[in-house]
Amino acid sequence: MKKLLYFFAVMALMASFVACEKMDIEQPVENPNNIKGTGKEIIIENFAKALANVLYENKECRELIKTEALRRINYDYDVLYMLVKDKKLNDGTTLENLMLTYLDSKDMDFMMESFPTLTIFVPSLPENSFSCDSWNVQTEFPDVAVRPNNSLLTYCYDAKGNEYVLEPDEIPGFPIVVLKINERIILKKERDSHSSILRSTKNPNIEFEFTDPVFDNTMPRPETRRDDYNNNVKIQKALEAYNIFPNNLIGWQRDYVYYNLTNSNDRGRLDVRFRESIVGFKFLGNPSTLIDNITRFRDDPKLINKNDWFDMRKISIPGTSRSMLTPWTDGEFEFQVKYSVLSKNTPSSETNTSFRLDPTKLFNINVISKTKGILWKKRTVYMVTDIQNLFCFIEVPMFDYDLSKYSITYKISIFEKDDPQTTSQTVQTSTEFASNFSFDPGIGEIIKTGTKYGSSEKQTKTVTSTTSVTTGSDDLGTVTVNFEDEIIRSNNFKFENIQGRNSYPIPDFNNAYRTGHYQIYVCPILLN
Repeated sequence: MKKLLYFFAVMALMASFVACEKMDIEQPVENPNNIKGTGKEIIIENFAKALANVLYENKECRELIKTEALRRINYDYDVLYMLVKDKKLNDGTTLENLMLTYLDSKDMDFMMESFPTLTIFVPSLPENSFSCDSWNVQTEFPDVAVRPNNSLLTYCYDAKGNEYVLEPDEIPGFPIVVLKINERIILKKERDSHSSILRSTKNPNIEFEFTDPVFDNTMPRPETRRDDYNNNVKIQKALEAYNIFPNNLIGWQRDYVYYNLTNSNDRGRLDVRFRESIVGFKFLGNPSTLIDNITRFRDDPKLINKNDWFDMRKISIPGTSRSMLTPWTDGEFEFQVKYSVLSKNTPSSETNTSFRLDPTKLFNINVISKTKGILWKKRTVYMVTDIQNLFCFIEVPMFDYDLSKYSITYKISIFEKDDPQTTSQTVQTSTEFASNFSFDPGIGEIIKTGTKYGSSEKQTKTVTSTTSVTTGSDDLGTVTVNFEDEIIRSNNFKFENIQGRNSYPIPDFNNAYRTGHYQIYVCPILLN
């Protein structure tokens, strides 16, 4: 039976047309192996059971979690426990008061000290079986899920204290929320911050901030339309550049974009309205191969964070059609971008920025559904059998390419963020600079004289720069971009599979920027 299913890897299931068939498998829901042990595991389990009880017994708490999740303060359906635990309900109680009827106060203190960004996440699940938007707080009583960082299994608890396990390749099709650590919000550091500050309702001295402004949704900004490059004024000049300098034979396409140089005009000043930008992203190769090639950095068992997706391996279970391990316990992916452009006259350093992507835009999947459990404990779960990569429109502005200051080459590195640990080092690099620039007293500015290198020779200089080594995130690789690279290769379209559409036409961007894990398209865009 063909159905349109949505797979949210962590927050949601990736939207696609999928082949779905029913398999009725009678097996106990309970798992003989649980996370009972010593220390953290027991306290986490008790916290999850307490939350399941509170959500079952108290409609106001269900309404509180739903209302707060719908705010999407970090663009995910995340509720930071510390920010809501002391909010007064109609009867004067609080979420924490109710939790403490099931949980020892010492255990509560341990949880708040160990996991200050403890988060209740509301996932969106297949066939509209459950989501924050559709959650009927009158009739739907979600279980609570936890996946320890040292396990691919997801441990779940209902209001009766029962524990059951979802296997690595199973996605629930029933009401459930997830306990996790927030990756987009952290305790405020002892420094000035340009991020919005979030404060505990009871203790205003406890402050949180966003790891990057791109995750701050407390003051919503209008989303930029990114999915129509063919009529997008932001890249219009880059499209024109191909007609001015096709294949970069006479001049460079960036000469036209940044300096307005043409065949008949060989003098121009920098147009500061444009920024080098990443405008497209997709994973390359088999998703399971990508996962296998990424090194994970583990520590003690803890609540899951989304990046456990990269722990997972494609498996083949004898006697079944189960093949793909599936994440569903968090929301969007967070990617860190480091770009490094060397400066002629001043010490250089890397610059960091981020972008986020909903998994529905990254992947297309095939799934099968089954019924798991016995009698009244039956539940519908889904298993992923295949994943295909999709092309994603993004917009990540970086810098204005002032060739009078910067080298003709820069580098872009992309990481899948996971609580990165960085160390810095100073290096010296020999690089090339264009020298066809002069001061124009008429306009009082430096201008570029001649396309490409003009009549002058390029300069080679040794410059000092600061680079960082990241040891806590998944390094997806580095690409090199040159000022002289083509932006657009032809007036023809290229075709990419995007969310909800196959063979979608986009401009023929330069396809040279790829690693073993991803491909990006780079293009100067006009800022708003």
